[in-house]
Amino acid sequence: MSERYVLTGGFGSGKTTILEILAAEGITVVPEFARAILAEQRAINGDGAPERNPQKFLALMVERALDDHAGNASALFDRGLPDLIAYAQIFELDETHIRALADTHRYAPRVFFLPSWEEIYTTDDERHATFEESHAFGELVRDIYSQLGYEVVDVPKDTPSARARFVSEMLNPGTT
Repeated sequence: MSERYVLTGGFGSGKTTILEILAAEGITVVPEFARAILAEQRAINGDGAPERNPQKFLALMVERALDDHAGNASALFDRGLPDLIAYAQIFELDETHIRALADTHRYAPRVFFLPSWEEIYTTDDERHATFEESHAFGELVRDIYSQLGYEVVDVPKDTPSARARFVSEMLNPGTT
């Protein structure tokens, strides 16, 4: 793997589990910036969480996404800059500067998408969205990547190891 690839989808679609499997196999993965920022902000009672200040939360995510992009020329990212366009739309914030950044900070042409899957969806300390909200977010993300010219490849609903194997084989064709 010699490019920046993205694994994305709705909240709770299984990204983290798949990335953990792939990381254990030696693939460089970049964790999701949103979950890290939420945990950090809530731990310090900061105002950079969406329920307190969506603009600041979005700005923190943009900053982290740009740092992650700059620091990882060859990795599999849990979300990319285009995901932040969806966040801006949900928060009803201006997305113009994020679209410009998404145009200049590109990822590999193929994006791996995990469709919403109600049977595995759960909430936790950082994920409060309903399944319906997660599904709508995921479809918005899919549309944004398509609009930006990416090939969106659905990762089949299967066991975590089978889903990870699917992504790994697409990242490294002919090595299995």
